[in-house]
Amino acid sequence: MQTTKLPPARFGRYEPLMQVPVEYLDERGASEYLDIPIRTLQTWRYRGQGPEYERVGDGPKARVRYHVAVLAAWQHRRIHRVVPNPANTRAARVAALKKNAQGHAQGQQ
Repeated sequence: MQTTKLPPARFGRYEPLMQVPVEYLDERGASEYLDIPIRTLQTWRYRGQGPEYERVGDGPKARVRYHVAVLAAWQHRRIHRVVPNPANTRAARVAALKKNAQGHAQGQQ
């Protein structure tokens, strides 16, 4: 489970008092977690894209929060696996060049 430290006192030296489990992140925390700008999250919400979120409260002052597990699952689904293309290997390209050169040589005779 992830934990976070409590914020520092307003005018004091940073002294974490205790660790609190984090289940939800606000907009800023979610943007840092995903390493994207806050504006991108806002645009995705407007367009109905991006990770699922919750609105706490009503009206324009409602807070937006993201569940950490939902962010992790959403991020995991966006991973693209690289599958090598056998036709794109060096040996395949050399064979194709040789075949092409043989075809041109036969055409010139």
